[in-house]
Amino acid sequence: MYNGNSVIGSLELQEFTNAMAKLGVAKPLYVDALGKGSSGENRDIKLVDAFDDLVTNQGAQAVILSADPYFTTQLPKLMRIALARRKVLTMCYPLTDYGEEAKDAGMSLSEFLARGPSLKDVYSSIGEIVGKRLTSPAGAYQFTVAPQLRIGQ
Repeated sequence: MYNGNSVIGSLELQEFTNAMAKLGVAKPLYVDALGKGSSGENRDIKLVDAFDDLVTNQGAQAVILSADPYFTTQLPKLMRIALARRKVLTMCYPLTDYGEEAKDAGMSLSEFLARGPSLKDVYSSIGEIVGKRLTSPAGAYQFTVAPQLRIGQ
């Protein structure tokens, strides 16, 4: 599931399509959370409709959720939707923050997978670089990859 309203959405869609093709999956199921006929604004996203489309119309058994920031702002709502569909869907989340929230919502570790960094690790790393840049504008800076963690399946 991706957000077609987002710049990152189309990039993730292409990357995922390429990765699935390498695994021999010619046509994975996709749903743009924005939905058909919307005005193109995040306020038009109907998350329940997007999940229902995946389950009812497309027969999905798992959902890989895009790392789109809009979804992160909707984390409590996403957890309620996923919890209600946990018997038919396994959720795959882009950040470990989602995994912590899923556990808090009552999902068992076998009902989801969260893999990636935590937002606090990402923001901490960015904050350090910004601080160095402010104190030494002419210095050389290096980005470090946030630790990749895993919660769930």
